[in-house]
Amino acid sequence: MNGGEHKVAEKPGLNGNWALLRICAIILIVNVLSMVSNMLFMVGRDGGLSTLWETITTSSFEDIIAMIGLFVVSGVIVPVGLAVLPFVSTLALCIFALVKKNVIALKIAALLVIALGFVGHLMSLRSVGGTQSIFGLIACLFINLNIVVAVATFFIRPKRHAEEINDAQVDEHFNLGLYRFCALSFLVVGLNSILLMISSPVSLYVLALLSFATMLGGILALVKKNSLILMVCSLLMFVQFFVGGFQHINAGYFPEDARIFVIVHTIVNSIINPIIAVCVAAFFVEPEQTKRYLQKIKRS
Repeated sequence: MNGGEHKVAEKPGLNGNWALLRICAIILIVNVLSMVSNMLFMVGRDGGLSTLWETITTSSFEDIIAMIGLFVVSGVIVPVGLAVLPFVSTLALCIFALVKKNVIALKIAALLVIALGFVGHLMSLRSVGGTQSIFGLIACLFINLNIVVAVATFFIRPKRHAEEINDAQVDEHFNLGLYRFCALSFLVVGLNSILLMISSPVSLYVLALLSFATMLGGILALVKKNSLILMVCSLLMFVQFFVGGFQHINAGYFPEDARIFVIVHTIVNSIINPIIAVCVAAFFVEPEQTKRYLQKIKRS
C-alpha cells in the first residue's frame, strides 16, 4: 500500500477500539473542565473572584466560618449546589466510564455534556441579548465536537459483546475506528470555526484559511485513509490555537488592567481544550508510521 494509505479489515466486537472509548471519555472530561474554566472566567471578569479572594485573604478564620454559616442559613448554598451538581456528576460519570471501560456510562455522559453545552450557550445568548446569527447558532448547538463524541459512543459495543477481543489482540499498526473519529472531528471542528467566523463582525482571514484547510483535511482523510493527513490537520489546529489566542489577547475587548487575567485565561483555555485531545490522538492512530516520520524529521 502506497503513501500510507490503508485498507483495514473490520473486526467484531469493539473493533479494537478501547482507544476510541478512552479518547471519547478524555474529551468529555476535558470538556467539563473547560466549561468550569469558562464559568470562572465570566465570574472573574465581573470582579467576583477577586472580591472573593480579597475577602478570604483579609478575613480571620472565625469570619470565614461565620460567612459560610450565613450562606447555609440564608439558603444561598442550595442553588449554588444545584448549579454545581450537574458538572460534578457528569465528571464523575466520565471518570467511571474511563476507568471501568463502561460504554453505557460513556453514552450517558456524552448526552449530559451536550445538554450542559446547550444550556450554557442559551444562557450566554440571554446575557448578550440573543444577537448571534443563525450560522453561529447552528455551529454552537449542532456542529461541534460534542456531537461527534456522542455519535461515536453509539458505535462502541458493550464489553459483553467483545469479550473475545482484548488489548493484546488489537491491530497496533492502524486503528481504523480512532482514525475515522479523528478525521470526522477535524472536519466538524473546521466547519464549526468557519460558521462562527461568518457570524463574527470581525474579519479573521488567517483563522478562516486554517479552519478551511482543517476541514478539507478531514474530508481527504476520510477518503484516503492516510495517517499523515491527520498529523497535518493536527499541526494546523495547533497553529490555529496560537493565532487565535494571540488575536484574542490583542483584540482590545477587555480593559488594560484585566490584560494579565485574559492572557492567563487564554493559555488555560488552550490547554484545557477537548480539541487538543483529538490532535494528540491523531499521532497514535498509526504509532509505527508516526515514529518513522519523526525519525525522518530528525535526520533532516
